Amino acid sequence: MPAIPKFIVLSEQLRGKMFELTQDEITIGRSDDRTICLKDPTVSTLHCTVKRDGDKLILADAGSTNGTKVNGAPLTGDHELQHGDTVQVGAFQLLYDSEDKTMTMSIQKTQTGIDINAASTTQTIKAMSNSGFTERKQNSGLFNKLILLIVILLALIFLMLLAFFVKNIMDGHTEASYSPAQYAPVTRMA
Repeated sequence: MPAIPKFIVLSEQLRGKMFELTQDEITIGRSDDRTICLKDPTVSTLHCTVKRDGDKLILADAGSTNGTKVNGAPLTGDHELQHGDTVQVGAFQLLYDSEDKTMTMSIQKTQTGIDINAASTTQTIKAMSNSGFTERKQNSGLFNKLILLIVILLALIFLMLLAFFVKNIMDGHTEASYSPAQYAPVTRMA
């Protein structure tokens, strides 16, 4: 029984979600009416398509704003998907999986003498998701938190200085408050 080809999301958002590629034409984009809907501003309304050509699945960018990448390289024309390809659609990194795991495992065991049944697909997904795009996204999250902390500290310092100046101005006005005797006309006696 042949495996059902699918995309597995590697990125933090929707990590592990699988999309089976069973239709003859699959549309990927931000719009709800797409076969695969990826709600993110980095994904175009219609970002890319996957079309069946016999036993092959062909990926093509649909004129997306941010482009589509395959294995880190920008997609400039049609690309026949191969097992293990990583496809970048906006902020999402997708792993193309098309192999029958039981068949692949038995072939690899006999060829290498190593039992790979002990290795899990989850470990492969985690290893791949820790590369490139996801790492930068996690680092930028830490950077954003640091910037937010600095802005909050600067705002507190500004408020403390403002309070200090307002207090000094108010104290100065109470000491130099108007007294009618102070400005009464002086009459001189000759």
